[in-house]
Amino acid sequence: MNPTPAEHFPPPDWRHCTPPAAAPRVPLLYEFPGSLACRQVKLALAEKGLDWRGLLVNRLTLDHLAPDYLGLNPRGEVPTLVDGDCVVYDTVSILRYVDERLPGPPLTPADPAARQRMDQWLEVQRRLPMPELELALAGGWRGHFWRHQLRREAVALNRRLRRHTGLADHFQSRLDEVLRLLSTLQSRGEIRRQVDTCAAVLTRLEGTLAAHPFAAGEDFSLADAAFGPALERMAALRMDRLWGGGRLPRVADYLDRLRARPAFARILAEDTTPARRARVWLPYLSPRLAVAVLVLLAAGLSLQVLL
Repeated sequence: MNPTPAEHFPPPDWRHCTPPAAAPRVPLLYEFPGSLACRQVKLALAEKGLDWRGLLVNRLTLDHLAPDYLGLNPRGEVPTLVDGDCVVYDTVSILRYVDERLPGPPLTPADPAARQRMDQWLEVQRRLPMPELELALAGGWRGHFWRHQLRREAVALNRRLRRHTGLADHFQSRLDEVLRLLSTLQSRGEIRRQVDTCAAVLTRLEGTLAAHPFAAGEDFSLADAAFGPALERMAALRMDRLWGGGRLPRVADYLDRLRARPAFARILAEDTTPARRARVWLPYLSPRLAVAVLVLLAAGLSLQVLL
């Protein structure tokens, strides 16, 4: 089995980089609106009361495969955080950087036992099969679009492998991941197993929440910054049946409490503004609409000639 992008390109060791000395610090976040990983990082930033400058990496136009972006993030994923000379990718690594290097209230417990629980839940969330489930369970036009987009990405990666030999490792690693996702989508049994994996994790979380209000302990931590958006995405995929109807009441209450936090409401609202949607969709739709108009004009001229 080929290594995944995460295995091929391990997280950078940001502890030896130099953050900017001047204040206030406004880190750059390369992001795509609606991305689960981006929402997790933005929730941590918002909970710390920080500002950031978002730079769009438009997955619709395959910006994440551009050579310049791969120079920052060799996995071809979002998000990527840039803070002075520090360039950090991998969602959990970014969360840790945000809390350890940036100002604001700490999101890592001081208590060693609670810190260990936070670390464990971060790793559990990292292993959740969310990319597969997002592609498999998204309904309507959205699901069809993103599955089509994944096939389009596979075609683009094959072309770029031939054109950009210097980035062959980057493109091949991403292509292997895309092909793995496409293969998973063909197996209903595999998707059912992945839903069962999430159900088992949520049952475990239910037990944890019986002892304290948040994943790691008494206070909001990085584990909650990771799990809150993940649960919100599961609900959007109609996976809330796993905890709704009284099945896992503590998980249901936990998500309600996270949704009520101002930082959580802020990141969801910012992702869904008409301006944000226009910035994403116009670059993708404009050339296609132009082609459609030209085809219609050509058809109209042909019809005039025939008449």
